Amino acid sequence: SSGGRIAAADQDGGVMVLDDSGARLWSAEGLGRSNVVALSPDGAQLAVGGSDGMLRVLDSTSGDEQARVEGFTSELRALAWRPDGGAVAGVDWDGGLQIWSKDGVRRLTGAPSPAYELVWSPDGQRLAVAGRPVVVLDVGSGEEVARFMPSGGAVQGLAFSPDGARLAFGLLHGKVVTWAPGEDTPTAVGRAPTNSQAALVWTDPDTIWATADAITRFSVSQQRAVGGLPVVSGVKTASLRGDELVLGGNHALLRRSLSGQVAPSVVLPKTGGITVLGWTPEGALVTAEAAGVRVQPDGAPVG
Repeated sequence: SSGGRIAAADQDGGVMVLDDSGARLWSAEGLGRSNVVALSPDGAQLAVGGSDGMLRVLDSTSGDEQARVEGFTSELRALAWRPDGGAVAGVDWDGGLQIWSKDGVRRLTGAPSPAYELVWSPDGQRLAVAGRPVVVLDVGSGEEVARFMPSGGAVQGLAFSPDGARLAFGLLHGKVVTWAPGEDTPTAVGRAPTNSQAALVWTDPDTIWATADAITRFSVSQQRAVGGLPVVSGVKTASLRGDELVLGGNHALLRRSLSGQVAPSVVLPKTGGITVLGWTPEGALVTAEAAGVRVQPDGAPVG
């Protein structure tokens, strides 16, 4: 959208923030290969996690470093801001989990190794970490609440229900399930036409969207797929704002309204693909890509 900002991370440790015409607003170098980027809910701060095992918190307007969290033993694999924006959690490949806030840094134990996905419950009281198994931790006490060990492979995609009572995740062969911490067996909600799920978005109590090379809508109450949106290529991440589902793919930023309408796409150069999506309160879309990007106005090709 006009006036939007885009955050991009590259392999050489650079982070850029651009406006929607591609003009660079600020950049920072030497941050280590930036694997993951997460924008705070209010859009004021940008968390960057790198292959150097460092979590950095930057001012999203100026790029000034506000905090640095050391002590990870391997590359950062996932970052997640608490819903109120007061803290950001980071997990590394070895399962090292730390939470930064203005009050300091906390280290939690018990995350799976390897770990590669992380999500807060809507009330900010629990963290779910996905690898194999899925582990749910109570942030206040640091104790494990529950864990689930899938058979036949790692969990793919991770999302809390709007009320925080259940988790959705993908299993092998496109199977999508929901699980309440403490249950022995998850509840199947259907099977997607693709073998893996890059991202799950739980939009209302009865609706889960699963994205990969196809976008599938599941009804939780009916326990089946009830529709979908046009097939896209290589979706790696998804984010919801209002009625619009935004998808980060290998070479494009795709927008799909949940009514099935297709909005203009932002076309990116052929690099590693978009890996992170987020929104500012004003509606600016923030993306991160594995290898630096140039972005033109919506729908314009990039050479």
